[in-house]
Amino acid sequence: MLGTQVAILGSANITYSGLNKNNELGIAIYESDSKIFTVRDRLQVFMEYGYELTKDQFQWSVKNDIPRYEKRAESIKELMKTIKTEKEAGLQSFVPGDEKDRVIDYFNGVLKILDYINSGNSKFRKKKECISWLIKNSPKEGKESINEIRLSLLFTIGLIFENKQGIQLTGIGNQIIETESKVEFYKRLLGAFPEFEIVESYLKDNKEVHPKMIAKEEDYGNTEYWAIRLRWLESLDRVKSNYIGKQKYYSHFNGKEDVI
Repeated sequence: MLGTQVAILGSANITYSGLNKNNELGIAIYESDSKIFTVRDRLQVFMEYGYELTKDQFQWSVKNDIPRYEKRAESIKELMKTIKTEKEAGLQSFVPGDEKDRVIDYFNGVLKILDYINSGNSKFRKKKECISWLIKNSPKEGKESINEIRLSLLFTIGLIFENKQGIQLTGIGNQIIETESKVEFYKRLLGAFPEFEIVESYLKDNKEVHPKMIAKEEDYGNTEYWAIRLRWLESLDRVKSNYIGKQKYYSHFNGKEDVI
């Protein structure tokens, strides 16, 4: 409120980001508009019913509230970092080859790298060697950082582990190579990434699901994040896809609610 001449209502905080970087919405009301008095009266009510914060109250808030909010902010930052990491390490072929191989599914891409690690036999594979192999076999996404993320994803899922000798397959890793079991791989994904249960619940509640539907109702992630998850499920024969207009929708692969 600038006297009784101008009132500004908007979402922008008075910070550098709020005023320069973010997409914000705001309106300005000038003295010629009677609504300016409505805004003034509303602010007056806030002032009358407000109270002065005492030093003791402030110190209590610093001690109790701020650490709690800082902890929550840190967890959100970590979550967003994970989302970005997994997006970069997503399906966009795990081990791409030529243009024809761009359609390779996530599961078979993982099998390729597991086979490569396993072929080291008793000497095992060193981390750097595996990343170099991924870069060589991923010419379109040959960055070391992205391929290190892809490799770390296999650690997270629990398909490989590392000791002084090098990288080896875990029991489930060996099992997947021997049985080529997409079901076992999916169970492993469920354990590492509980958000797949969110996808499953949406598939049960809706005959057809678009990634935007999930992103809209969840507190984290975006359409592309959930599209990657659904493509993983598609590659594991959990869902099938079809187009409605220009949008890609997903439904249960075999029409049943349980596939495991």
